Amino acid sequence: MRLASLIHPVALSGIVASLLISLASAAPGDDDIILRPQIAPPTPVEVGVAETMKSVDQAELDKKALDSAKLKATEPEGLLKYLKDRTLTDAELSKIQVVIKLLGNDDFDTRLKATSDLERIGLPAIKPLRLASKDNNYSPEVIYRSESILKRIEKVPHTDVELAAIRALSKVKNPEIVPTLLGFIPLSDNLAILEQIQLTLTASAVVDGKPDPTLVAALESTNPIRRISAAIAFIEGAPAADKGRLKNIYPKILELAKAENDNGQKFKIVKSLFLNSKEIETVGLLIEMIPEMNRGQIWQTEDLLMQLAGKDTPAAKCLKSKVSLVKAQTAWKEWWKKTEATTDLSKLDLKPRLQGNFLLLMIDNRFGVNGTLTEFGPDLKERWSMNGFGNPSDFAFAKDGRIHTVDYQACTLSERDRSGKVISSKRVELDNAKGGGKIQCNPQSIELLENGNRVVYCRQAVIEYGKDYKQVMSYMRPANLNGNADICAGLRLKSGETILSVQNNGPNGQVPQIITIDAKGELVKDKIVKTGPPNHYSSIIESGVDRVILAEQNQFVEYNLKTGKAEGFKRPINAARCIQKLPSGNFLYIDTNVYPPRVVEITPEGEEAWAYPTKDPNFIVIKAMVR
Repeated sequence: MRLASLIHPVALSGIVASLLISLASAAPGDDDIILRPQIAPPTPVEVGVAETMKSVDQAELDKKALDSAKLKATEPEGLLKYLKDRTLTDAELSKIQVVIKLLGNDDFDTRLKATSDLERIGLPAIKPLRLASKDNNYSPEVIYRSESILKRIEKVPHTDVELAAIRALSKVKNPEIVPTLLGFIPLSDNLAILEQIQLTLTASAVVDGKPDPTLVAALESTNPIRRISAAIAFIEGAPAADKGRLKNIYPKILELAKAENDNGQKFKIVKSLFLNSKEIETVGLLIEMIPEMNRGQIWQTEDLLMQLAGKDTPAAKCLKSKVSLVKAQTAWKEWWKKTEATTDLSKLDLKPRLQGNFLLLMIDNRFGVNGTLTEFGPDLKERWSMNGFGNPSDFAFAKDGRIHTVDYQACTLSERDRSGKVISSKRVELDNAKGGGKIQCNPQSIELLENGNRVVYCRQAVIEYGKDYKQVMSYMRPANLNGNADICAGLRLKSGETILSVQNNGPNGQVPQIITIDAKGELVKDKIVKTGPPNHYSSIIESGVDRVILAEQNQFVEYNLKTGKAEGFKRPINAARCIQKLPSGNFLYIDTNVYPPRVVEITPEGEEAWAYPTKDPNFIVIKAMVR
């Protein structure tokens, strides 16, 4: 079997580059080049999945987690006690944090004693230790020792148990739920737990028309997470008639928003007020923040303000410099000055299209395996990361929060939870029309449809799966002199048809084209668009009615599917991958011309608005996106 058939096509170039750098680093005049031994690549977790592993219901997973801690979803008193036992006062937390800092002390005996003390503390130390293990402000020694201690003292999957307990509590009424969750929330070290607590607090904010008194008191908490969580709960949990404008509460939240010093927390309140209260003054608050915004906040703000302005959107470019942000703020202020008097926010239904989070899917280019998917928040701080992938080529988020991934080498489609645990998996393959078993397909990308179906675009075929991985549609590329593995990108159009960017389309060699497949998996012969050569691992996006943008080998170019001509947007970008069009009209892509590669955002005119340089030269970026 050829090496190239075992390695992701993008990773192959990275391996070559890595080898060349190793060779180039040899001292001049060396007769022998010593290749340092490499750690063997981890075994891909999905290799060997031959049959479908069916999806497990969340209720079943929650029961299993609660059983491990001897808890029951029907006994809220036990669930509350479990959370209370894991809640620390500010004083208790401070004492444990002092001991954790000693894990990085210069004196070995001090580090050893701190380790022993934390192991003796046991359960109450788990949360602070997990927070420390993820905090880059600590030294590597503290992070390493925190992780080691956790492995020894955590005998139960407490994160799963906490999530299951909070979900169960959200379905019952108990006066202890709100104070318990407010006490617990500062120690939440998991994004899913924070989100579930917020949902539960929001559902409990107003009962029988009265605001929860514990949440009212929390608006004045010295802990920023508690007061912001309480504010969001009242803004989003008020009855429809009072959405975001709860009597006697709205003025307090508005003052809290104006006085908040933490830019990230302030943005959360202002954005929530803007979307829910629909009070005119919240627009001004949002515009006022622009010069101090980080990139994730800018993505969200541009989305919301452009929806509000519509065709009257000002020429405001939020580029990298502070000067450009001040200019953009001025442009939006001038627009709002002209528009405020005639704007009625209550009649508008603005829906945020972005959360401001940034995702990177990377693989180790030394081996072509060991993929990592990381999500960064609007401030570009890591929110979560999952690894243990084999040779991942794409991912997509489902409405239920689960993540669907495809593995190029293992030929699999998988469904995962936020921790990276594989919930279900399916071998991507088709029946061989000539007999002789199955044809394994190498998936390059995945698209989730509104109805929950999954479309997998492979080098050899496109396959649509319904629930429980039942095959709904498939199209296999016909064989030709160049082989049948020539699909570079695919997209399901709003019309229901599927388009594919292919490299070869006949016996005469390369004839790059965009072809159309109907709902039955048949080629539509009169819908063919000739294109330039696409990247081996490309992307294609819908840019309008009958219009798409394709990432070719040396440019992004827009094609009119009706006329078959290149029309509209065109930008020279050499060897770029993974194009995404943001609500602002800007484009996000992976720049592979530098090493290590960058993720770049450009305006339609080609101005660089933002760039994210990847830090580890051993990893290459397979996909980058904003969501």
